[in-house]
Order: sequence, then C-alpha cells, then structure tokens
Amino acid sequence: MTDEKIQKAVDKIKEKTRCPSANRVFSQVNKYDAKHREAGLHLFYRFDCTDVEKTDMEQMDRKLDLNQKGSKAVMAILNLEEETDNDINDDNKFGIVAVNPSFSIVSVGDSPNLRGLQSSPPVNDPRFGTQPHYNTVNLPQAWDILTAKGAWSRAQDVVVQVLDTGKNPNHEDLQTNKWKNPGEICGNGLDDDGNGYVDDCHGYNHADGTGTDLQGGGDHGTHCTGTVAADTDNEKGVAGVCGGRGSSPGASIMTSVGFGATATRGFEDALEYGADNGARISSNSWGFTQPLSEATWANMATKAAIDYATENGVIVVFAAGNDNSDASYYPGYYEKTVSVAAAGSGPSSLQAASYTNYGPWQNITAPGSNVYSTTGTSASSSYGYKSGTSMACPHIAGILALGVALSPLATNEELLNCLYSTAFYIERYSPGDMGAGMADAESFLECLEPPSTVSPAPTPTTSMAPSSAPSISNAPTAECINVQVSITTDYFYSETSYNLVDASNGEVVMSRNDYPNSYTTYTDSECLSCGDYTFTINDSWGDGICCSYGNGGYEVLVEGEAEARISGGEFGSSKSYLLELECTSQGTSQSPSQLPSMSPTNAPSQRPSLSPSKNSSMMPSGTPSSASGTFSPIPTMIQQIFTEDFNDGWGIFIDGGDDVRRYRGRKQERKKGNASLEIRNANEEASSATTGNLFDNNDWKNIIKSSEKLTVTFWFYPFSFERNENWFLEYKTDDSNWVVAAEFMQFGARDFNQNTMLGFANDVAQDVTVELKNRDDGTYPNLASLSNSITFRFRCDASGKRDKVYIDNVVLDAIGNP
Repeated sequence: MTDEKIQKAVDKIKEKTRCPSANRVFSQVNKYDAKHREAGLHLFYRFDCTDVEKTDMEQMDRKLDLNQKGSKAVMAILNLEEETDNDINDDNKFGIVAVNPSFSIVSVGDSPNLRGLQSSPPVNDPRFGTQPHYNTVNLPQAWDILTAKGAWSRAQDVVVQVLDTGKNPNHEDLQTNKWKNPGEICGNGLDDDGNGYVDDCHGYNHADGTGTDLQGGGDHGTHCTGTVAADTDNEKGVAGVCGGRGSSPGASIMTSVGFGATATRGFEDALEYGADNGARISSNSWGFTQPLSEATWANMATKAAIDYATENGVIVVFAAGNDNSDASYYPGYYEKTVSVAAAGSGPSSLQAASYTNYGPWQNITAPGSNVYSTTGTSASSSYGYKSGTSMACPHIAGILALGVALSPLATNEELLNCLYSTAFYIERYSPGDMGAGMADAESFLECLEPPSTVSPAPTPTTSMAPSSAPSISNAPTAECINVQVSITTDYFYSETSYNLVDASNGEVVMSRNDYPNSYTTYTDSECLSCGDYTFTINDSWGDGICCSYGNGGYEVLVEGEAEARISGGEFGSSKSYLLELECTSQGTSQSPSQLPSMSPTNAPSQRPSLSPSKNSSMMPSGTPSSASGTFSPIPTMIQQIFTEDFNDGWGIFIDGGDDVRRYRGRKQERKKGNASLEIRNANEEASSATTGNLFDNNDWKNIIKSSEKLTVTFWFYPFSFERNENWFLEYKTDDSNWVVAAEFMQFGARDFNQNTMLGFANDVAQDVTVELKNRDDGTYPNLASLSNSITFRFRCDASGKRDKVYIDNVVLDAIGNP
C-alpha cells in the first residue's frame, strides 16, 4: 500500500469518525523505516476524538461497528493489500482491516504491605535483610554461580528495558546500572544517532515526548527498576536481582516511560524502541483493564509491537494482572510474551497470591507480595514495599538477565526452556495454572551451564558377587583411630564451617567450609593419632544451624563407639569441644582405606556408614562394634543391584500419573543431578512410585534369590505435610499384598522408633537406609523361595496436592553371607 493510499484511507476515517487528527502509532524513523515497513508498523494510526460530541461518537460506533460507546480515541489498522482508488472511496471497503476503541492501560500492582523477615546477607547492601523474596528464588546461590564463573563482568552488556512510569533519576541506588546510548550526546538537543529521538541517552519518555525527563508519573517504575538491577554490593539501600557484585556492575537499565506526568501513551512505540536500540529483555508491569477477545487482540498495535520485538530477539516479559481471574488479560495472555504470576510472602511464599491472575496461559511465577525496593520521586531516595504481579515481573526479567550474563550465546528458546524446566512446581486450582511454578534462579543457571564434577559418578553394577570373600588388610604400623564428622546444613548452608585441631601442635587435621546445599548431611572422616583434639563448629551469621532456618546439626563419632561423642546444633557464632582419642594396648585401628570392602569392585567404593537414625534395624551390616578403638567387621557381602537418580528418565521406576513425576526444580528438592522423584496427594495407586518387577532382570533375580535380605537407601525432602500426615516405603513379593517396611510421619522428630516409624520435619533433607522387612512383625521375605516377582514403592498418604515428598539417589542393595 503506497503512502498516498494510506493517507487517503486516513482521511476517509477522519471523515467518517469526525475525529480531527490522526497520528502514526509507531514513530516514523528514517534509520529503521525499512524494517518497520517490513513488519507493517507503518499501517497503525491513532485518531484523536477528544472534541467529538457523544452523539457523534454514537453515530461513529454504528458506522464503524465499535464495541465500546463513548470512546475518546480509536485506532485503525490499514489493509496491507494494495487497493484501488475506487476501493478507497467505497464506504464498505476503504482499506481498513479493523477499527478498535482504545483500551485503558494500568500498571499492575502498588499497594501497602508488611515488613519482611531478616535473612543472611550475601551482599553488603544494608537493606538486603528486608528482601527475603530473593531467598525464595535462590538468588544468593545464583549470584555465587556468576561469581565462580567470572560472569559478572558481562552483566553490564545485558540491556533490560523497563517500560513503566520511568524511574527516579536521582535515587542513590540507581546510579550505576544505567544503559547509555552509545550514539547520543547527552543534553545537546540533537538526535545524534538518527534513531528518531532527541537526547535519549538512557532511554525515552514516550508518554511526555522527552529524552531528558525519565521520571514519568509516580514511582511504580522506580520500584520495578530497583528489583531488576538496583546497584548492588555498594553499601547502600537494597539489592537488585541482576544488580552486580563487588566492583562489577549489573544489567544496564533502558528506561522507557508509558505512564508520563502529562499522558499515558506510547507503549507500542516504546517496545519498538527497545527492539531497535539493543534491549535483550523487556520488563512490562502493565496491562489492559479488561479481557480482550482474540479477534480484537489480533488487530491491535500492541500485538504488532510485541511481534516486532520478539522477532528482533527481545524476550518480552509481562505481569499477569491482579484480577484474580483466568480470563484473557492481554498482553500477558499473548503466547509470545512471558506471563508472570505472583506468589505470596512469608509462609505463603510458595503459594499463589490472592490477587494474581492464573490459568493455562501463565508461564512462570515469582515473588509479588511485600516486595521491597527503591521508591520516591526525583526529590528523594527512599525505599518501600509494594505488591502485585507488577513486582513479580521484574524478578523474572532480572533472572533472565543473569542467564544472559552467564551464557551470552544461549538462544531465547534455551533461556526460557531452562527457566521453565527448573521451576519449583506450584498451582492454584488446577495443574499449570501458575505456569511452570516458582522460578529458581540457581537451578536456572545450572541448567544453562551445568556445574563441572570432580569425577564421574560410579556406574551402577548388575554383576554377580565376587567368588571369594573380601580380604582384610593388615593394620598400619602406627596406631590411629577413625574419626567421622557429620554436618547437616540449615537453609543458609554457606555460613557453616568446622575445624578439628591437634591440641599438641595446633595443626588443623580436619576442616570444611564449602557446603554447597541446604538441608543436606555431609560426612568427612580421617584416621587420627592418639591424643587430644579441639573440635570447633562455626556459623558466620551467629545463629547456629538449628533451629530458625531448619534443623541443622553436627556429630563427631569415634571408631568403635555407638553413640556420637559430640553432637548439637544450637549455638551462636561458634562452639568448641575437647575430643580425647585413646588407643588400646591390644592392637591398632585400621584406617578407612584399609577397612574390608563390602561391595563388588565396580560398585561405589564407599557407602554412607551413618544415617540420621541410630536404630540398629535401619543400619547396614558392618556397623562398628562397641569395642573401643577397633572395628569388628562382619563378613557379610553387600551387592549393589541398582542406583536410580532420575536424571535420565524413569529408569527403574514406573511413571505414576498425575501425582507422581520426575521433578527438575529447586536444588533443595534434589540431592544431586538435575532431577528427583516427586510424590504428592492421597490417591493410592496414582500417588505411588513403583519399581518394575526386579526379576525381569535375570542378573538381579539371581543376586536377590541368593541373598538374605534387601536394603533400600535413599535421600528425601518433605514439603508442606501437616502434622501426623505420612508416606510409606512398601514392598510386594509374588502375589502377596503390599507390606509396609517403613512409615514416615510429620511430627518434627528425626529418629526411628521401635515401630519403624521415622518422624520428619518439613523442609529438612535426610538420608536413610531401610530394610525390606515387615515393619509390624520384623520378618524378612524368604527371597530364595520367590518365583515370580518382587517390587517396592514409595506411597504418599497426605491430604492434598501441596503435600509432597521428593526422593533421590535410590540404591537397592542385596545382603547375604559370602
């Protein structure tokens, strides 16, 4: 369609509507005109009908079939096809595809809120403690990944457009992370780079038509900007999601204003501007005030602007809206955007916020309630709380910026696949109505660049037992006693460390300060000479490791002793103990490397020797005797049948349907690798993760039938169980009914009782070993007599879909005399 015919169509609409003026929705910029025309952006016009009488507006509605009376403006999309002059003059065919009323646009969020909880400060921003919502998405751990990879130096290359009310230009915490237009000379009144905008040094105010005043109307945009990339680790104010670390700046914020001091407009132009000027991510905490039909949306300039941005490499992130609705609230409803729903705060931080929109069109969830960030207008540098999906949206924009900084060559598809696949699943009313779930920044980055490992994991063995019993090496000449230190971390794992010092010379003989995960037990062991030692446990924050942020703890066990010599969890910054090691005169102790091997040569060389339980029925054979200073190995063969970590599919276990799934979410919910097993709800069979028939593998069948008993060792992490709710490990042989081997009940304890019941606390990970025997009468199945099958399962018996247990690193061992 030629410019002449476009103008004829515009004049015809003005005549029909009696609207005196018309302007292109997208600014005409010579530098990008060819690209804009190719995208059809030159065909969108907005008609100003402010001075038209209502009666004339009603007449116009009838003529142009508008669906909203009394509209103050209309927007026309001109036909892309070439038209004849006669067509232009035809009342029913004059080059117009659609004429729509303008819809009100609002920011999505801004309400008073309560104060958050103090958390551990990984950065020196004094108000970081008022931002617990960052812990919800594992931001501190994500920051550590960028630090370890040396990726913070690339963060300033990531341009994030924030299209909102603008930002406070004088805020003390928003001075570093600003995008600088490389082709513009600030303040000279010229369009130096020819992009159609004068003095757009750090963005543009499309509402008020200026490049020098980016404040706009209010501080909503200032709050969103601070969440994306407030200057971080600068000893001022708050932290931003991608705000930098140490001396390295964060993402560069391109400020675009749609909510101005004098008008609300220019959103389409702003999206075009971001795409033309290097934005990689666009954060949009605004939307339409009413649902739209698909037909209406299809012909809107906002859709064309989003299409243009995404086709030019921009990830366009939108707030879902605060209408507590699953209706079609665009633009977030549009499939080419990343729609962000909001979660609550405090105890509800992993639940849908009461106000958030929801539905199958949601993509992801982020914290949106009681979010603390930068506020104030140009006269002040203040901070405050706001709530809404507006607050959730910049969390996701910032997390994506972290991903681009870590992996600059990652495609948008790769970034979004990792964002969605690693989310912590939550829902509101039905599966998927909160998108993939709560974003997990740490797991997102690990998905983009998996952490390297020191050595490959051992290959599970299915081979038969060695023909001869394992040999026992002679003890070393010098006497030593095996000492084992076990640390179970709380939520803030990086605060914990310990050391064991030889009191005779001050030498540190054991230490650790590099715990990588929350709620996880780590064990170190050394064979130490006889003498006195000082054991010291440390917490850098000064609140110990129990019980404000999980039931962490420490144990020091000495070879040959059934009970821990040292144990605890509640302390301040540090606590020290004297550890006395006395050697016997009748012999010497064996070092860990010379203990008898209890597995085939190609099985893992070490098995955990301790579980959280001290009950002997739950311990593997070979438990140390009570004789001081020596081990008394029991000549028992342990053969590993399989190990399942769920990283590469279902493997040994069978997909259990809606209430059982392989889970690739937050790192807390898996022990290692990229997946774990999630079981929820109370739907009997559908709430069970069951192995296939182990006898289908002939090697396994032979091992099992020649063994005395089976043990299952696994890691688990429970979430949201109510008191006295439980889940089970059960087994089944041949045609028998399911038999309970162990019951796990939520009552906050951590020890097995005499009825083979393990009490657990929510959000506390544990490693356990369970013998496959009848928990009621203590009898073992007669494995040699089995003919057809044996299988086992994990079954959840909770009250709702929010109650879940995550299981990982499942190992089945066969135990029998050589």
